[in-house]
Amino acid sequence: MKPFALVWLLPIVMASTRGHQPPVIPTIEGPITGGTHEHPFSAWVGDISDISYVEEEYFISGHAFRYNVTGNLTIDGKWTLVPIDPANYKTRILIRRPAKEADFNGDAILEWINVSAGYDLMISDGPGVYEAGFAFAGVSVQVVGIVGYQNVTGMAPLGLTEWDPARYGSLNVPDDRYSYDIYTQAANLLKSGLIPGLKAKNVIGTGESQSGIRLNAYANGVQPISNAFDALIPVISFGQASDFSRLIGAPYTGTTDLAPAVPTRIRTDLKIPVHQINTESEALYVYVQGCRQPDTALYRYWENTGAAHANLLVLQKTAAVATQDQLPNQIPTNSPTIDPVSWLPPLDAAYQHASRWIRTGIPPPTFPLMEIGPSASMPLGVDYIRDSLNNTKGGARQPEITVPIAAYNGTFIGVRTSFTDETLKSLYPTNKDYVIKMKVASSVAVKEGLILGYQASNLVNGAIHANVPPS
Repeated sequence: MKPFALVWLLPIVMASTRGHQPPVIPTIEGPITGGTHEHPFSAWVGDISDISYVEEEYFISGHAFRYNVTGNLTIDGKWTLVPIDPANYKTRILIRRPAKEADFNGDAILEWINVSAGYDLMISDGPGVYEAGFAFAGVSVQVVGIVGYQNVTGMAPLGLTEWDPARYGSLNVPDDRYSYDIYTQAANLLKSGLIPGLKAKNVIGTGESQSGIRLNAYANGVQPISNAFDALIPVISFGQASDFSRLIGAPYTGTTDLAPAVPTRIRTDLKIPVHQINTESEALYVYVQGCRQPDTALYRYWENTGAAHANLLVLQKTAAVATQDQLPNQIPTNSPTIDPVSWLPPLDAAYQHASRWIRTGIPPPTFPLMEIGPSASMPLGVDYIRDSLNNTKGGARQPEITVPIAAYNGTFIGVRTSFTDETLKSLYPTNKDYVIKMKVASSVAVKEGLILGYQASNLVNGAIHANVPPS
């Protein structure tokens, strides 16, 4: 590894067990260069200078606390935690920021990097992040991200230390109980002004799937202590929160060893905005667990009709990272049956809503919830109520749903069932009819605040080149 361009050694401020923790700034080293691959794991795919951004990786280290739960983790989310047992850690933060400080909008988005695949996956940034001038960062806070799964049949360790030991061999996270405080310290760093070209006025936290489950826990237990974030956006998180316990044995031996989760709503006494976003893959669980909650001045909940946990756009982004970093990618992305309706475009819009929400108090728009009814044939005893075209009624409806060419079933890996030629011809006698309807629907979705303009352009261009109706 080449010598670090800079090293800052900063004193650790010990956390109080009462009230807010004073901001703890970790020691930082970097920007990091060198290593076998000579680029960060899960780096920007392509040349980031093409969008007038720079990407830099830093190591952060120090003492982190774990949290002891006082009382019960009740469904209302009003939990009490006490920070205890500081331990040493060292991990990495990957930062994408505007090349010119004048182009920075003042807000940084901090992704809790997802590790469910056995390695870091940082994919929650859409084009709108960079068009709006956000800084986007991801921090590796969990053990799996550092060392990968161990002793799992058919899976080689793919953590940072295995992928590039020359670059990452010194990293260490003691166990996942410390992930919450590491996340806090990363947010504090983004506001500190110690990263050249980046001093965030506000930090928006986000994470998807397992990371979203941990973000729910952070909102209910840690944010009232740390006061580190200005808004939180947990995504596709099933209405659940991790319970702050250690993994079941160490080292990790598979996804069953991840910390248990409990059903929860977001506590109503938080002082910052929280915006939860789910799809058809998660909303039934939210409903059955009693975790739906009404929108307020500081809370929003969107259920995206027809969208899936693992959808085409997510799989394509995952595949691009896997190809770049020479990772196994076992899910094909060329199947016409994969659901293209994604949570990523609404999340991209949600970032801009959050930025305005923080500054002005104006919350994001509200949308109906998906319609759910009893079903004896479904494991949860309920299912979505579908329209005559077999798409779910209600919910936040992207243009692919309001102007459909298929039925979308948001199972974990969503399924697209194309309409028959006869159905397509009855809905759209000519391609011009389809394009006009898609233009109107996309314009409405942008005006409603569900998607951004680039996604509307993508959908209209797709309609122009689609074989709809079949020729």
